[in-house]
Amino acid sequence: MKHVNISVGINKESVFEAIDKAQDFLTMHQVESEVSYYVRLAIEELLLNLIDHTPLSDQDLAYIEVVVSKELIKLTIKDLGPPFNPLELEQPDLEAEIADREVGGLGIYLLLNTAEAIHYEYSRRQNVVSLAWKRSA
Repeated sequence: MKHVNISVGINKESVFEAIDKAQDFLTMHQVESEVSYYVRLAIEELLLNLIDHTPLSDQDLAYIEVVVSKELIKLTIKDLGPPFNPLELEQPDLEAEIADREVGGLGIYLLLNTAEAIHYEYSRRQNVVSLAWKRSA
């Protein structure tokens, strides 16, 4: 099992640098492109939501861990923002016309529907979101 830990400043530039670091790690360990895409999407969605919807500043940090095993890719993101459980978000109305849809929620919806497992907890004054994807055979 291989893993990488990445500290991320709460700003967009740092988020995209973290995505690049995670992608480099996934590429080095020959993770399938579909799973790599989902990991990048998860980092982007969860951290950009943190930037947009919490009082954290760019002096604060979030922490990412990516673990690669033979069977699974696991992503864990921790932050010190106020409690926020992405599993409790209202699902977007996919039947509505695009012009009539509420903005937001689609990225989290995609994560919930692509991950093999997703878990949230608020522990030690931290949001902890873990997602896992099966590797292709």
